[in-house]
Amino acid sequence: MTKPARVTLATVRRLALGFPGVEEGLSYGTPGFRVRGKFLARLREDGNTLVVKCGDDERDFRMKADPKTFSLPSITVDIRRSWCGWTW
Repeated sequence: MTKPARVTLATVRRLALGFPGVEEGLSYGTPGFRVRGKFLARLREDGNTLVVKCGDDERDFRMKADPKTFSLPSITVDIRRSWCGWTW
């Protein structure tokens, strides 16, 4: 069995910018992506974690399915609902 290819910022950028209305800019000093000005995702300062806006059910499903890859971002409890950290 072959290992999946490592995800890179270039891959994330290519995928994100392929959707209509997505723009890249800085978010807390790191690359981030917005759709019509609303936050979609951003690279964390560690350079290996992408924080993605998603629903609670989606986040919980991914964290249960692959806890080494998906996590709850370390941001304040009130706003971390609906966010998922994806580490590669």
